[in-house]
Amino acid sequence: MLPKSLLKAKAVARKIIFHSTDIIENFHVQQLVSYNDKVIEVWNYRFGFVIPGSTNTWEVVTESAKILPLKMISGKVVIFTSFWDGDTPLCVSKIRLFYS
Repeated sequence: MLPKSLLKAKAVARKIIFHSTDIIENFHVQQLVSYNDKVIEVWNYRFGFVIPGSTNTWEVVTESAKILPLKMISGKVVIFTSFWDGDTPLCVSKIRLFYS
C-alpha cells in the first residue's frame, strides 16, 4: 500500500539498487507501466558492463501527471520490471499499486 498523499507530489522517484556477484556484459532494465491492462509507459535503461561484486544504483525522477483520481487508479496500475543481460532474462517483477 502506498499513501494517497503520494499522488499529490509534484514528482515521483523510482530507485533500484542492485548487486551482482558475476560479470554482466550487457545489463539493461525495462519497465512497463500498465493501467487497466493497457501499457501506458515503457522505459528502457541500458547500463552495459557490470563489474562483479559491485553494487549499483539506478534512479529516475519523473514529473507527476495528476490525471486520474485515486479511486480510478488504485489497484489498476501495474509496474512490470525486467532485468536482462543482452537477450537473457535475469529477473522479472510485477507490482500492482494500491493506495490507502
